[in-house]
Amino acid sequence: MGASWAGLQPSWAAFLASVGASLSDCAELDAVFSQAEALASTDVVNALAALNASLDDGISLQQAVASKQHDFSKLLDVASWNAQLGHATLAERAALLSECGPGARAFLSAIPSGRTRMEKTIFVAEGRVRLGVPGPSC
Repeated sequence: MGASWAGLQPSWAAFLASVGASLSDCAELDAVFSQAEALASTDVVNALAALNASLDDGISLQQAVASKQHDFSKLLDVASWNAQLGHATLAERAALLSECGPGARAFLSAIPSGRTRMEKTIFVAEGRVRLGVPGPSC
């Protein structure tokens, strides 16, 4: 794979989405256009290889040209998240999972009142832990 594709994730994702979206239009405009030749081009093959190198599970050429750039963004986000979790220590992993779960940050925007009210010191301590700010030394 050529060096020109290294580090250009958004570019090749956009390229593959564009290829997929324009294949039928190209065939309609040009009677000698070959979709098979276009899909076998070095640029398409290299872009698909770069995409698959960044994903947990690779996708086929047919899946790639049927996808929108938004689909690629979701796949890349999941792969990036999994890689981040995979390289994290146990404590970092626990913090990431607690911070990024559904509703995990909702408590920060809640105004404590009534039975759900937290003591100020507990709230501050929880905020420090979640923000990674060291607490007072004992």
